[in-house]
Amino acid sequence: MNLADWRPSFWLRLAALQALVFLALAALLFAGLYGGMTAYAQNQLHRDVERELAALIAADPAGETPDVERVLRYRGNDDARLGWYALFAPDGKLLKGDFVLPALRAGWHEIPYPDTATPVADQDEHRLLVLAQPLPNGRWLAVGRDTFLLTELEELYAGFFGWMSLLTLVLAVAGGTIVSRRLRRRTDALRSVTEAVGAGELSRRVILTPGNDEFDSIGGHVNEMLDRIEQLMERLRQVSLDVAHDLRTPLSRLRQKLESAQEAAADGSSERDTIAACLTDVDGILSTFGALLRIARIEDGSPRRGFARLDLSEVFTTVVDALVPVAEDAAHLLTADIQPDVFVEGDRDLLTQMLVNVVENAICHTPSGTRIRVSLARQAEGFVAVVQDTGPGIPVGERERIFRPFVRLDGSRTQVGNGLGLALVKAIADVHNATVAVVDNERGTSFRVVLPPSLSSDSEAVHTPLSTAERR
Repeated sequence: MNLADWRPSFWLRLAALQALVFLALAALLFAGLYGGMTAYAQNQLHRDVERELAALIAADPAGETPDVERVLRYRGNDDARLGWYALFAPDGKLLKGDFVLPALRAGWHEIPYPDTATPVADQDEHRLLVLAQPLPNGRWLAVGRDTFLLTELEELYAGFFGWMSLLTLVLAVAGGTIVSRRLRRRTDALRSVTEAVGAGELSRRVILTPGNDEFDSIGGHVNEMLDRIEQLMERLRQVSLDVAHDLRTPLSRLRQKLESAQEAAADGSSERDTIAACLTDVDGILSTFGALLRIARIEDGSPRRGFARLDLSEVFTTVVDALVPVAEDAAHLLTADIQPDVFVEGDRDLLTQMLVNVVENAICHTPSGTRIRVSLARQAEGFVAVVQDTGPGIPVGERERIFRPFVRLDGSRTQVGNGLGLALVKAIADVHNATVAVVDNERGTSFRVVLPPSLSSDSEAVHTPLSTAERR
């Protein structure tokens, strides 16, 4: 797929949404766990400080300084520094300890790591949580704990959340991609069937799986609908063919009677002219019915039994030679540029009819003085036949519609015809697995028919040099 053709699909958005939902759930879970864990750790730290302060006060219930100093001296010699202690005079002067408080008041304080203490690594991340309380003798006792372990726990948990979020995102994207691909395969299968039916393959059906899930339910209903459509189209086609076939016989008898009446009428009489006009109308009706029957036979695939190895260059040359006088009578210039020795497997009569219809379409629907050019050459995509003219051209919006039966442009409705010529061209191209389209031309109209390389019946055509033949 080209980047220019890329567009975000529903399944891609679904996978992204699933990843975001999983990531959001992981974030909510982390927020809850993080909040609960940090709250528990902080409460535990507060209780430890409160118990330590209560233990120191209980060691000297009267608030005598010697006992408190003895405890502080004993605790202060602890190298582990699990606790921090300070004793202040009533005026706030530090009597013993290794930190000071910015304001002497009862309650909790959070202060930076003391500059007077032994330096530690990552000192900026160390802070003291301190609880101060007055003693009975007027002094103040403060006990603190380093919050570094709490900070480390928070950072550890944040890193753990980062890795878990990444893992969750990867798993969510992988899971969403797997699910979306599976769902996309099912929808692509359904879409391919609808596209094929839209292109005319009414026999295509949705393949159902043993799972009998929602997609199978939809596929079953689609198959039932397609069965009904195929039956209706077959009935409609059969009715049209029956009408065309059944009317050909009485119309042929009518034509014979008109011919007999024309022979019996006097030369130059108005009756003879009227009969001649009636014969022309009957011939047009018979031609329409004949074209309908032939299109039906082609669409049934029966002409494939008549496929044989043929020289497509010779077919094109013969058609051009036969139509040059017709073009000259209409004041047109018909030329050709045909690569020789292009051999294919196909139906000679049908390929002849296809080229005749396209060239006659250019002759009939372009003004006098139009130049018409027929070319045939082997290219990378296959055998390419082009019929281009310098006429008024075909509007872009009508370029596909003109290949439908009975479709005629407004400007051509005054011309003789039944609107089946290009429909027959399309049917012949389809039976040869070829493509026919009206492409952009510098001026006028350009019909381009591409026969696939699989129609080639002789590899020597690949090495044939290109030559040009101009015919008038």
